[in-house]
Parts: sequence; C-alpha cells; structure tokens
Amino acid sequence: MSKRKLSVPLMERADAGNQHLNGICVGGRSRELLLEIKNLLDVFAPTGDDYRHSLWIEVPRGKPSDWCSFDHAKDWAEGETYTRADYLKEWKDNYPRKSHWYHIAVTQYEGHTYLHMVENVHWWCQIHDDNDRFVNHDDMLWLLEPLAEFLREKVPEIAADVVAYNRYVDEHLPKKQRTGRIPRKDLDRIVPWQRRRPRNVRKVIRMLKDCIANEAIYRMTEPKWMGDKFERPEITIDEGHLLQCYRAPLPKMSIRIYAKYFRVAYEAYEEHFRHWGRRSKRQRQEYAEFLEESSKLDDIEFYRHYQLGRHGEITDETDFDSEEAFS
Repeated sequence: MSKRKLSVPLMERADAGNQHLNGICVGGRSRELLLEIKNLLDVFAPTGDDYRHSLWIEVPRGKPSDWCSFDHAKDWAEGETYTRADYLKEWKDNYPRKSHWYHIAVTQYEGHTYLHMVENVHWWCQIHDDNDRFVNHDDMLWLLEPLAEFLREKVPEIAADVVAYNRYVDEHLPKKQRTGRIPRKDLDRIVPWQRRRPRNVRKVIRMLKDCIANEAIYRMTEPKWMGDKFERPEITIDEGHLLQCYRAPLPKMSIRIYAKYFRVAYEAYEEHFRHWGRRSKRQRQEYAEFLEESSKLDDIEFYRHYQLGRHGEITDETDFDSEEAFS
C-alpha cells in the first residue's frame, strides 16, 4: 500500500521530469505496476487502430504538504516574513481548483506496453517497458504506486456503472480539455475574443450542416473494432437515399485534382485572414496583388506557384492526370 496518495502536484512532477523524447522506460517493480495498470484498464472497450484502453480520471489537488512543506515554502520566501496563512494562500493560488482532470490510456505495440497521460492542454507523459531487455530503467514507483492504488479503487466503481460515470465526466470535464464539436454560443461565451462574424450567416449554417451530414455518412463505412480486429464494416449505402448534400469520396487522386482543391483551400485561407482583425495598408495591397496575379493562373499554374513542396519541382512533362505521378 502506497503511503502517498495520487494528487495534482504529483502528476505535475511527472510532467516536469519527462524530458525523454521517446518516453520513460521502466523495468522491475515499475514495470509490474505498468502491466497492472494495463490489466485494470482492460475492462473498458478499446478504441482506435492501436487498440487503446483509456479513461478520464479526476485527480484531487491533495493537501498543502503534497505541494511542498511549510519549511521549504518559507525558505523560498528568502528572509521575508512568512506565516502559515501565507503558506495556505500560496497553495490555493497555485491550485485554485479542488481537482484536475487527466486522460490516461494504455496500449501495446510490438510487444511493448505504453502508458500515456495527458490533460489535452500542454501536459503529457509517456511511460513504457522494454520486456527487461535493457539495463537502464527509470524508477517511477513514486508515480506508478499512487496511480495504481487510485485505479484499484476507482476502476471497479466506474465499471459498475459506466453510463453514470460518462454522464459525470460530461458534466464536469472543463471545455478546454475536450475535443470534438462545441456549440458556437458556448465557444463565444468561453473565448469571446475569437467570435466569428460571417457576412452570410445563413450560408455558413447551411454549409456546416452539410459537412456534419457528410461526416455521418462517411463514418458508416469507417473501420471499427469488431471483436479483436480492426475492420471496415460491410454496409451498403443506397445512393437513392443519400442526402442531397452528400459528396462521395473521390475514386482516384491526381496532381490535377489535387491542384484544384489546393487552390480552393489556399484562397479560403487568404480570404479568412483578410477579415481577421485590422490589416495594414501594405497587407491590403499585398492581398489585392495576390488576387490580380492568381486570377491569371489556371489550377496547375496556381499550384506550381504557391505549393509548399508536396511534389517538389513539377515540369511541363509531368503527367498531371496520373495517379502514379501524384504518389
């Protein structure tokens, strides 16, 4: 039984010490705990093409002593008068929330077990094993023991009522740590300085609805986990019942087709930033020159002029309609 409980300062310590580009390699007792954590999370359904088992966990901020001791905090004050009240105030200033959310996931690749821990903002940590084939390992017991103890208690409770836990996560997980869609009114409320004011609101709404409908159809044939295999489901889409907005995926790709959509995206990007904030006289002049210059080019010429190196140097001898040339 670990004497130290899992807390936010402990998770932050893992972030501060994770200077390894390829993660932290563990062995011995740390590896045993890594495998135990994997077995605990195996009760949840896997996701993605790497067969990943994951879970959002709410970690408490802990006690002031989990952050640092009063004596250490007093030493940092460098001779200034430092009281217990100052100590508690600084602790609460550093950890204003009573808990913090982290996303943990385990996966296996080529015989190795990986533990990923992220908060979806800037913090990340990756721990993996090497089947004890190497000598140099990091001692991660200070983190893995409290984490394993935390999961031993929480996983059975969560697994007993996954629906209730998902509802709890949905109600309490901060917006900034989420991925996916968010209602525009909520985004405008959270980050009002990034509010968009399109010139044609109705057109924008219609286009977004078309994109959502198309994505729903694409996902019908998206590969999914079927048992222990990652396969594409056998679903036949009746074209007579497709939504009017649906655009089937392109049957092939060539430089000519790619150039067409490259131009659409490039011009949309330029148009977007033309309306982003106030632009100087020089920037407005550069945009006018871009419009005049690009209007004289066909799609291939436009792509050759503005492309960012996707196909290197394209010559007149290039077969623009060849799939092989595109690849």
